[in-house]
Amino acid sequence: KVGPGYIYGLISVAAPGWVLGTLCGAVAGNLMPASLVNALGIAIYGMFLAIIIPQAKSDKVILACVAGAMVLSALFEVLPGLKRVSAGFVIIIVTVVVAGTAAWLFPVKEPSGEDREHGT
Repeated sequence: KVGPGYIYGLISVAAPGWVLGTLCGAVAGNLMPASLVNALGIAIYGMFLAIIIPQAKSDKVILACVAGAMVLSALFEVLPGLKRVSAGFVIIIVTVVVAGTAAWLFPVKEPSGEDREHGT
């Protein structure tokens, strides 16, 4: 069982780490030349692809989610009414719609009480 003390300890390390990492990134971004900042902006897409592609190869649900997100994102780029939505909101909308649809269509089966007791 995980108690409140564990969660408090976890967040007391994670939150300052997140804030310090964000601060370091902001400072470094302002100190680096624009060409390097642009290159790193492209590199982050490569990092996300490196995370997604191996999973999508082995899990058809993840592949369908990736394809659905691509199609929905493209619709926001080409449909006149949707073009006005800001990029940040497009990411949020696409994430909620695709993840929600996948969770509804392909729910993760929870182990039964007996399985949890035996650690399986």
